[in-house]
Amino acid sequence: MRSLYRFTLLALLAVISQTARSQKLTILQEDESRKHPKSAEFELLTDAIADSSVTFVGSYRCNMKAEGGAISKMYYKIRQQAKKQNANSFKITEMVINDTVKEYTLTLTAYYASDSILYYQDKLREKNVVYVFASDKLNGKSDYSFKLNNEKKKIKDGQFIKLYNKPGETIKINKGGFTGMTVMIDYEADKNARFLDLGGFAMSPYSNMNTGGIAINTGKVNYVERGLGAIITAVLKYSEPE
Repeated sequence: MRSLYRFTLLALLAVISQTARSQKLTILQEDESRKHPKSAEFELLTDAIADSSVTFVGSYRCNMKAEGGAISKMYYKIRQQAKKQNANSFKITEMVINDTVKEYTLTLTAYYASDSILYYQDKLREKNVVYVFASDKLNGKSDYSFKLNNEKKKIKDGQFIKLYNKPGETIKINKGGFTGMTVMIDYEADKNARFLDLGGFAMSPYSNMNTGGIAINTGKVNYVERGLGAIITAVLKYSEPE
């Protein structure tokens, strides 16, 4: 029994080591001279927010091999480092998919924004829309079946769908049937966009978002934090549900 435990532990450590080697984080620039208040937020800033209106924290790049590559892994790696400097927002600098060398690169610039800037950014967000991701794998080949308002649908890795909440209507998404999980999203004035994950890559809505770490939830339907959701919609392909 002890030898079986040792073998399992060694196998687990090998997987963790391989995952760590497949990701490389580079701190391109970082300002450690300022101490910012801690914040749970890590919000995507649009181009409507001038760089001069926020405080630069750092610029970070994460490279990852295409095999097993996922946007969330690169995002969380950068997020973890940026949160050490108490960044509460970011902009997407670059997302490169290099098919020649089979590598992905995500570069983010992190900032500290005042409450008034974050409030203004919040007003600019899409309202009453729901994004549903199959997964965030860029080279995956899996299909994900679910029900949208009781109708059977299917979506593939690398794709997402966009749904619109209308007054008086409810978006109902079920994965796993009777024994699975159902998420119901009602219309509400000025309700921010919601991002849902069917593939199990998202941080659980019950996770401690202040840690900056990764909390993988392998449940049926998970909520995706807005920053990650915004990156994924910018990279993956939109698809009508089959």
